[in-house]
Amino acid sequence: MTPSRAPIGLDLWQLKLRARPELRISHRDESDASAWLVEDPLRGKYFEIGDQERQLLAALDGNESLAAALEKVPAGVLAPAETLIIARWLIEQELVQVLDASGKPVQLTSAKTNQPRAPFNPLMCEIFTFNPASLLNTVRGGLRYLWSWSSAILWGALAVAAIIKLSQHLHDWISVPTQVLDPGNWLRMALVWAGLKLVHECGHALASERYGAPVTRAGLKLMLFAPVAFVDVTASWRLPQRTQRILIAAAGMIVELLVAFIAVLLWTPGSTRLVDRICVDIAVLAGGHTLLFNLNPLMRFDGYFMLADWLGITNLAAEGARRVTRLRRHWLGGVDLPPLDESLRRAAGLLVYGLLASIWRATMLLTMIVGLIASWDRWGVVASGVLAWFWLGGSAMLQQRRAGEGQPTRRARRRQVLATATVAIVLTAFVGWLASPARVESPAVVEYAPLTLLRADADGFVESVTVKAGETVERGQTVMLIRNDDLTRELQQLNSQRAQTAIQARLHLQQNELTQHQALLAKLTALDEQVTERHRQCDALTVKATSPGTIVTRDLMTLVGRYVRQGDVLVAIGDDEQKELIVSVAAEDEAEYVARQDQSVDAYRAMSLDRTAVGRLTQLEPRARYELPHEALGANSGGPIVVRSVARDSIHSEEISFKSLEPRLIAKVSLDRATSRSVRAGERVSVAFYAVEQSWARRWIDALSRYVRQLAHYESQVSR
Repeated sequence: MTPSRAPIGLDLWQLKLRARPELRISHRDESDASAWLVEDPLRGKYFEIGDQERQLLAALDGNESLAAALEKVPAGVLAPAETLIIARWLIEQELVQVLDASGKPVQLTSAKTNQPRAPFNPLMCEIFTFNPASLLNTVRGGLRYLWSWSSAILWGALAVAAIIKLSQHLHDWISVPTQVLDPGNWLRMALVWAGLKLVHECGHALASERYGAPVTRAGLKLMLFAPVAFVDVTASWRLPQRTQRILIAAAGMIVELLVAFIAVLLWTPGSTRLVDRICVDIAVLAGGHTLLFNLNPLMRFDGYFMLADWLGITNLAAEGARRVTRLRRHWLGGVDLPPLDESLRRAAGLLVYGLLASIWRATMLLTMIVGLIASWDRWGVVASGVLAWFWLGGSAMLQQRRAGEGQPTRRARRRQVLATATVAIVLTAFVGWLASPARVESPAVVEYAPLTLLRADADGFVESVTVKAGETVERGQTVMLIRNDDLTRELQQLNSQRAQTAIQARLHLQQNELTQHQALLAKLTALDEQVTERHRQCDALTVKATSPGTIVTRDLMTLVGRYVRQGDVLVAIGDDEQKELIVSVAAEDEAEYVARQDQSVDAYRAMSLDRTAVGRLTQLEPRARYELPHEALGANSGGPIVVRSVARDSIHSEEISFKSLEPRLIAKVSLDRATSRSVRAGERVSVAFYAVEQSWARRWIDALSRYVRQLAHYESQVSR
């Protein structure tokens, strides 16, 4: 028989309501007499209600109006306003029937049709379902031991053994997360993850069957566009013991961690076999995913239901969201809402949980947006818009269409629209910024181009310095005198020996002793070469400028009286109108610098937003090195590059040098004459330009990957 249809009137007090006779009402928890569980066996749904709802539901027998039924409720239990709210909720959830004058049920057109339906959401939708009862009955007997005390002891023993093995091979395990997240490992990781989720859901189903809560529905659904197995264990809500419900919620994680422990024990440290790689994937995904998602109470997964059962608040997420909505409507909508009948501790706890859950959801959404834009660039912006629409837009519109409690004033409504528009503009600008070209910055130092270095061509003591720092010199001008008495005496001795050899050669020639004459001539030639070399070294004792420019070496007078060796740098000469930037480039920015070759780049001083100079990128060395291109760039000298100290190669030297932690490339940026005069040699700047192929989102992901690799490398070195 099809019930008649009639619109619901505005006056609920005159309606005759009757609780559906097939509903089953029982205590939610033996320790809390005010919590009741309503089971709808026809639809397979469960509801938790309080003592007020339970008494009103018991008074609704269909023989009297709602106003008359309220009189049966003990005085002081329900206020009229609360009665209307509860009655409307009971009608919307189809827990009560509305009867006409003849006592027949009336199907209300506004009970559901006027309520906004949740739009289709591909982020969370079911693909297909089936009844797993027969399958569970087949394996239930053989796997009943999984929830015994002996299994718990075995689980603990495997956990201890796995932890001990990991501690013994910690240096082999540190880099495992970066290997699992390698893009080349995604297919195998996806297959392993799908298998683990299947095992996870089987754990829930077996535990639910073990404690007498049948599982009548299972299947496959899309979660964030990924296919995930699921089982419906809502029947566990009927279980009177809270510990049983918590154990059923934790069963998936328990079984998943058991598989992870076994994988660790089967893993061979340092091995690259496929079996060992799969063991690593299982251990990382089962452990990391369980801690980050399943155990996280801010998402509606296992940890959430465990926390809700432990606190005794079944609708924890809905109640928390309701408190946040009330707060938002009060401050942004200007709606004065009546206080809820609850303790301050409960209200504060639900509000804190709602705020934390909202922050977590926002963080997850932003993380996925960054990943989409980093992977697909501008197409990622489109995908991010679709994701945000289904993640926030649908539910936000649904909440907006539901009137809720109270109505905002016109002024408050304008303020709410303005706040919503501001948030939308900020989010749009943020997404656009993520997709925009990233700004590539590299530390650099100003240097002369070229920088002429005058070196000692002979050993000796510095006798005098004829120039000072900042003085302009011409080519061939004397800048320093070196004294070497041994070299002077050696030259005098060679000249005397040459003169004697020449005399002896003439005497042998006059005496027609040709053999002796030829030998002395050969000796005389060798002496001439030595005299020429000594003359050159003596001339080198007078250090002269080899090119015009400015003396840039400071404290030259400290060299007077100091002994210098051949090859030591004495004086540096540069031209103020010829300078360049020596840039230290991170290895991950090599492609951007190659694309920027022979193009202009900007230079900025530290802590300054004003452009200091514009130059042209002229050179990029293709080989990365750990040596710094200039000592001023190292952190030991106040520069931005993190360095490590290393001992010099000479065993007789106690000095140390500094190298960067990661290999870097060297680039050079030429400056014109006017720009060269405006900057000082040795000044630290930053070279910056906008990337050609790299967005801010991609740069964030790369920076996170580098940080993980550096952390893994550091921890590996420490563990060794």
